[in-house]
Amino acid sequence: MWYVVQTVAGREFAVCRLIESLVEDDVLQECFVPRYQVERKFHGQYRTLTRNLFPGYVIAVTNRVDELNDRLIKIPTFTRMLGSEKSFIPLDRSEKAFINAFTTEKHRTISLSKAVYEGDKVVVTEGPMINREGWITEVNRRKGTARIEVDMFGRTINVEIGLAIVGRRPEKK
Repeated sequence: MWYVVQTVAGREFAVCRLIESLVEDDVLQECFVPRYQVERKFHGQYRTLTRNLFPGYVIAVTNRVDELNDRLIKIPTFTRMLGSEKSFIPLDRSEKAFINAFTTEKHRTISLSKAVYEGDKVVVTEGPMINREGWITEVNRRKGTARIEVDMFGRTINVEIGLAIVGRRPEKK
């Protein structure tokens, strides 16, 4: 099962490494910080950077959630498992499917998608967002990002991902 661990934004990787070092392999199957790629222009040249998909959250994969929670107490940084007072709530099938649709185990970074404008419509030409244009709620050409609306952590959230607009196609008549 996949569980969400909340922590301080900006400390996700450090917390993930601490979890990996404090929790035995038989308890923890995987710990990762979902990320996405984006291109930024520095001194006239584009560089590919990675950003956190869900700032302040780490995903821990385990079948022994109570033991994992006991180990989290030993981490000096703020960490807590998401759930109710009585139990921890794992990600549901659709939430896992969203992350798995764009990433693979050991590589939990969403690759940069490239798109063009056809009139007012955005058409993704390459990358993981192909055929998912309907998810896009906003495009920021200057930052090279798109906002998509997804159901995660028990609520609907807007997530920023990398989307480079590489040109404009003539409108189809």
